[in-house]
Amino acid sequence: MLRRSLSVLLFLAAAMFVGCPGESYDAIVGQWNGMLDVSVTQLRIRFNFSVEEGKLVATIDSPDQNATRIPVQEVSWDGGRVKMKAMTIYAEFEGEVGEDSVLRGTWKQGQQEFPLALARVPERAAFARPQDPGDSVPYLVDDNVRFENRPARISLSATATRPEPEGVYPGVMLISGSGPQDRNSEVFGHRPFAVLADHLTREGVFVLRYDDRGVERSGGKFEEATPDDFASDVNAGVRYLERRKDVDDGRIGLIGHSEGGILAAMVASQAKEVKFIVLLATPAVPGEQTLYLQGEALMRANGASEEAISGNQRIQRAIFDVVKQGLEPDETYRRVVGAIEEEMAKLPEETQQLLSAELTPQAVDAQARAVSTEWFRDFITFDPADALRKVKVPVLALYGGKDLQVPPGPNVEALRAAMRRAGNSDLTVVELPGLNHLFQTADKGTVDEYSRIEETFAPAAMDAVADWIDERFGNPE
Repeated sequence: MLRRSLSVLLFLAAAMFVGCPGESYDAIVGQWNGMLDVSVTQLRIRFNFSVEEGKLVATIDSPDQNATRIPVQEVSWDGGRVKMKAMTIYAEFEGEVGEDSVLRGTWKQGQQEFPLALARVPERAAFARPQDPGDSVPYLVDDNVRFENRPARISLSATATRPEPEGVYPGVMLISGSGPQDRNSEVFGHRPFAVLADHLTREGVFVLRYDDRGVERSGGKFEEATPDDFASDVNAGVRYLERRKDVDDGRIGLIGHSEGGILAAMVASQAKEVKFIVLLATPAVPGEQTLYLQGEALMRANGASEEAISGNQRIQRAIFDVVKQGLEPDETYRRVVGAIEEEMAKLPEETQQLLSAELTPQAVDAQARAVSTEWFRDFITFDPADALRKVKVPVLALYGGKDLQVPPGPNVEALRAAMRRAGNSDLTVVELPGLNHLFQTADKGTVDEYSRIEETFAPAAMDAVADWIDERFGNPE
């Protein structure tokens, strides 16, 4: 959900930095992909090495945490050995490229160490899933689409898929959830938007999916953008669809996942060109309540005691109370650390012990820094219902019965209330049992399952979207 991850591996997106001059970097320059085994799950990790003005520079991506271009402040290459320090995430790596061209070494973060091996191979070949559409498909694919956000003076890169034969089709734009994401919305080794686009295009829908601003081939800076900026990018995509001769401008819709659904609502409430929206696991309660619901659901699913859940909520409330004061970042950080320590001290000793494993000094420091931003304050005070109450077009809303990140119960209730306030009776809500936040068929619905599940997008969920669009906006027989 969050545009910044609050997990143990706290990856903060930013720019890049330095290296050592005067060496040949041919053996290290390029993209290196590997898997980081952090006991409860596996996370993809990517090192990007390049040369700028004769110096080796590096960045790190964590696709499964929606984090890209993490800066490496120190990087050196000497006789096949590489050393890196990424200070913003308190991480180091030291390794060596072997005769088999594999970079092997040790990843250190905080007080933890993990063996890590990376290979310079195309990522898709290394992490393809069974539902990936592949290269042989019965429709037109254009991976080189560009559309302009003229007010922002940036160009966005996209893929368009159009059914065959030639004709005029309903058109949709896919909007990713939180974090800087590419056009496929890659997460945990899955490419859900590629899979969904494949399914919808086969069912007679023109689909546009794009790289978020600042990601891959799209211009702009993701980390500096506001929700209104992201909405303006979506507006630019809508204008692109409207100009296409193979898209019916009377049947243009938006499909948003998680926070992407909020952007869909924002744009649909303002752009008359948008005739319908599909909300996939979209939150309808304020950000603060969303985090309370997430924390409780995830902790309970992982077997935490009621005492630990209650203690965690007390700490959350104390943190949010500080953040909402709107202080300068340094002062917010100082007070958040103090609030955590103060609330921990108030808890029974047994509860303190239950929470202490997660609230190490390094974790407290990382969390305090993550919440001491204007973005986070905006997130916890933002109410999605403000946008949803302005939507007048038909709405399909899908929720997974095992979604622990956006639990359906309170969010469906809030969504229905918002639609009533909007005077919009054209709302269809479908809760799909057994599906998680990514619409995978899941056991518990916990985040650690995402990477272990081979299914990218449950067919029942994709059919629900395709059937609703076809029934309401499909081509006449």
